[in-house]
Amino acid sequence: MTSTTHRQKQNLRDAIAVLYDTFSAYPLRPYLKGAPCCADEVAYQRMQVTPLQHLTAFDLNRFACNVLTVWGMETDYKHFLPRLLELIAFDARNFYWSELVIGKLNSANWRNWPRAERRAVEYYLMALWEYILSEYTSPSIEASAFLISVGQVTDDLKPFLEVWRKTPSVTAIRHLTSLIWWDFDLDPDLDREPELEQQRSQEIRNWLCEPDTLQCLQQAFCEHRDGPLADDLDMAVEILAGV
Repeated sequence: MTSTTHRQKQNLRDAIAVLYDTFSAYPLRPYLKGAPCCADEVAYQRMQVTPLQHLTAFDLNRFACNVLTVWGMETDYKHFLPRLLELIAFDARNFYWSELVIGKLNSANWRNWPRAERRAVEYYLMALWEYILSEYTSPSIEASAFLISVGQVTDDLKPFLEVWRKTPSVTAIRHLTSLIWWDFDLDPDLDREPELEQQRSQEIRNWLCEPDTLQCLQQAFCEHRDGPLADDLDMAVEILAGV
């Protein structure tokens, strides 16, 4: 682990600690059963007796999918939110609902929450993004999925995109080339996407096509022309230059 990754990971852990502290005002309700079709009785029993920070992705997957619809209300979502967001950060491969949990912030009307709660969530989202960029093989949600998810609960992706462009690390560049190569269609059929997702997807495409993004990749190619990233960078530059 590089010093940058260690620093970003610690910052993320600090943000998660703030979440636990902030949302500790919402205790576990003694009765949290959901609709029989969707609730998991075994998971429910574990949620009742296991300390919040020890609940696993397996324990919370079913609840995360159904909270705010057929299992639990806003206060229940807030109670489990620190642990759900911690799983997104450090166990996303086993936690199946990362994008959904972030998206449910809108369902919970998070922009109307008390200021301290909003700030805690905002701190976490940026800390998670910086950690994702610092570790290419991190256990977190993937960069493209994160941006689309956050784009549904924030008004502006620009702060996140600017952090990406200003992060010159090899891992951040690898995420960028992956986005261009595999994760993002620069000539999409937008009619197939929900309206808000269309807007955020287009925002990312516009950012990718900005001259500063191409210049960032060209500079990275010059710095790594003799390294293992050279071919990927060369192709990414060619793709953007041809848009």
